[in-house]
Amino acid sequence: MRVRAKANQPDIKPLRGVIRTVYKFDPKRSNVWLEADGDRAYVVKRFESSPAKQQFLRCLHIHPGQCEIKQHRKLEQMGIPVVPIQEQDWQAGKLCLITPVMGQSLDRAAQAGAFDQPAARHALAKALGELTALLLSKQLFFRDLKCSNILMDEDGILRLIDAGSIRKVSAAQLPECLKRMTKLLEKTAVEAAGQSPISFAISKTDRFRFARTLLFNLMPNKALTDALEISRSK
Repeated sequence: MRVRAKANQPDIKPLRGVIRTVYKFDPKRSNVWLEADGDRAYVVKRFESSPAKQQFLRCLHIHPGQCEIKQHRKLEQMGIPVVPIQEQDWQAGKLCLITPVMGQSLDRAAQAGAFDQPAARHALAKALGELTALLLSKQLFFRDLKCSNILMDEDGILRLIDAGSIRKVSAAQLPECLKRMTKLLEKTAVEAAGQSPISFAISKTDRFRFARTLLFNLMPNKALTDALEISRSK
């Protein structure tokens, strides 16, 4: 959900340019905002733990931001569509990650009415099925697979953000990972649908379209289909 900072909010300060929109305000974890510097627009994510702690973790090379950068690069090499982290900078001892503007998150797109038409919802259901299947086919588990962490550009292409928590799992773990990812994705999709201008409900047809696309794209993966079959037989 989009959150606008108050005019007197001291914790949100521009990194280089002018703040346009605050996407996330969480002084205990991270703040995320859209910033413009001249003709260039970009998104800044600033980690909000104490500067001393961040510098300590930085020296050990285990800062969450450092881990996120490494993970995004690995995912790009694996063919997973993630928003690239272009730069990193420091603001008052706190690490900032800078990413390009590559569309809206699905929850904000829903609020703007992007999925009010059935055809748009059909296309999204299929795209989400393909994205989820791609993660599982690489034996990857994304515990934060939710609408706010998926961006959609003008061409309908989906990309992941905040993908630092994605991890490799064994084939035996895939059925449980499938359940957890689809459960969170469905929950946040229902919430996003309720925030649209027409407050639409996700139809059975679109749920079926998502499931059919997911299973169709998983069929070539024998390790996964075998694991799902074993899980179903228990």
